[in-house]
Amino acid sequence: MKKTLLAILGVLCAATIGLSVLSACGGGGDPKDDPTTETLSDPTNPSDPSDPENPEDPGTDTPEPVYEEVLADSGATFSSDNMKTVIEDARYPYDSGFTDEHTYIFTIDTGWSNSDNSIRERYVVLTSSNEDVIPEDALSYETVTNMQIVGQRGDNHIQQIKIMLDTSKVSEGSAYVTMGFASSNTSRSFELCAKLTVVAQGEYKVETMSENLEIDVRWSDASDVTDFTVRFWDEDYIEGATANGEACEYWFDKSATAENGKISITFDYVIGHRYSITLTTGAEYDVYSALELSNSVRGGNGYYKEDDDTSAYLVYKDPEKTVEIEAGDWLYPDKQEEK
Repeated sequence: MKKTLLAILGVLCAATIGLSVLSACGGGGDPKDDPTTETLSDPTNPSDPSDPENPEDPGTDTPEPVYEEVLADSGATFSSDNMKTVIEDARYPYDSGFTDEHTYIFTIDTGWSNSDNSIRERYVVLTSSNEDVIPEDALSYETVTNMQIVGQRGDNHIQQIKIMLDTSKVSEGSAYVTMGFASSNTSRSFELCAKLTVVAQGEYKVETMSENLEIDVRWSDASDVTDFTVRFWDEDYIEGATANGEACEYWFDKSATAENGKISITFDYVIGHRYSITLTTGAEYDVYSALELSNSVRGGNGYYKEDDDTSAYLVYKDPEKTVEIEAGDWLYPDKQEEK
């Protein structure tokens, strides 16, 4: 009899202990009734912090990186002449058509010395913050030595780095392009970042001003000629841009008749651009009947040379101004003798 009672008591004690354990793990009753129990995932609970549909969910995603432009670093600069608006399938600078098709070129002035003549390839950084706009395989670079810029009197240190962008691979939008380079010869290095905006052909608009050009031919080799043609080349031409609702032109001709020994031409000048000009005799452009043109004083509205450039450019700073220059000798006198 005692053995039977002891067995029954043992079973009851085991059952009581089992219920206690289940209750401590949250399985011995409704968890809502236990104030110490936290629901781990309940899609019906709008305050559930782990619910993917909950806008208040802090989540575990890595925060998006924040980019900002860095156009100068450790002596290196992203040239102010670089065009940061990129036109799809276009080239810039146009360089009389010598720049490869579908290529934008961005110049970095390194600020390096004559000791820095090579790049550490494995430290090159050339990345895009948005590859849907600018894929990284559209980016490449070339180094430019001091000798390539100034000629034989120069040396082989890397004075510039050209960043090339294949505009046949880009899409509309904006992206930050990071450009990092280090010298193989010294400890010099830099990292720049530029925001580039891609637009479609015809979407980029330039502003123009109406301007006048007057050329005095009275003392030139063509003083007895009345019909002339002036060809204008836009040295800052932007392929794919528009002006006054029409596509911009790299070059165009204007014909004029001399009156009292002077010809006068009015044209739409793209603000901020430089123009090369050639004056020829006749109602149509003929390079072999071109005349020399004198330079005016540099500055403001005029026709003058810039820095070490051997060419003179027509430049206007103010609207509706007249630049006066003089024509001189034939550029190709032997061709005149053949006529």
